[in-house]
Amino acid sequence: MANPKRVKLSDVAKAAGLSIGATSDALSGKNRIPDETRTRVREIANSLGYSPNPIARALTSGHLPLIGLVISAIDRKAEFDAYRSYWADVISAATTEATKLGYALVVLSSLKIEQIRLIPYAGLIVVDSVNDDPDLDIALNLDVAVATDYVREDERIAVHFRAEYGDSVQMAMDCLLEKGAKKLAILLPNVEEAVWVQHVEESARYWSDRTGICVECKSLPIDGSQTNSSLRALLEQGIDGIYSLMPTEDFMSSMKSELKKIGKSFAKDFNLAMLDEDRLGELRELGIATIGISATEYAQSIVASLVNYIENKAEHTHLNINFSLIKP
Repeated sequence: MANPKRVKLSDVAKAAGLSIGATSDALSGKNRIPDETRTRVREIANSLGYSPNPIARALTSGHLPLIGLVISAIDRKAEFDAYRSYWADVISAATTEATKLGYALVVLSSLKIEQIRLIPYAGLIVVDSVNDDPDLDIALNLDVAVATDYVREDERIAVHFRAEYGDSVQMAMDCLLEKGAKKLAILLPNVEEAVWVQHVEESARYWSDRTGICVECKSLPIDGSQTNSSLRALLEQGIDGIYSLMPTEDFMSSMKSELKKIGKSFAKDFNLAMLDEDRLGELRELGIATIGISATEYAQSIVASLVNYIENKAEHTHLNINFSLIKP
């Protein structure tokens, strides 16, 4: 069976009654093409099944149809191991979305300035950034569209996205109170340079000021090595409601082991909310409220916004990625 004929830019131009140059400008967002003409040309292109030739687009733009994804946690090995399942979902969804939009996605473990300059990426995503992130500094000094969750305002950032960890704290604390908890604590990984950890601590202070209820924030090693002793100490203080942002296998095993030893259960006398997307069935059976972000929606929205900026020179975009609460 013969391969279907590829629809060319000239075919779109002919159908639209425009020159090839004007048609190209309408599709790429360049020059002063009236909005209604631009819309009409794109509708014609879609109806004909036209997709830009990636080689031709690279020659025109000076960039290859590549998006680099930098997850800072990959270089902080322990933290990456702890959240490996979540980041695998993010990478998978980002790759699928990029492919759908005509780009290839490349996962980069570290931005070496000499490596990045050798390959003309169309865009870079720097996610799970840290304070004074060197990866981000290098990316912003290149002639490339950058999407990042870093808190710093910078006009060079094309897509600024932020996971609303503050909202997750409000959800968790309110949910624990609703379940009957009286004294509350938050367990955090001891990765002090992670920006999102600071968001949680700030939001906990805000919630305490608003409600008059004290919340203890406790940092733990993410390998679960201090879970037992820390949990025992919290329970001895009368803590009966915990929001854990430590969704790791080691942590879960240690917590279940310790609660069993002291005669407690997840569903009785002790209230737990967890930041997690991967073990909903297990957590729900244990009576645990789950708070999380869909990795798929998270990745898709970032990639789509970055590609929109690359191709249409759209305005700089601010994305708020919201959590959801799933009660047991």
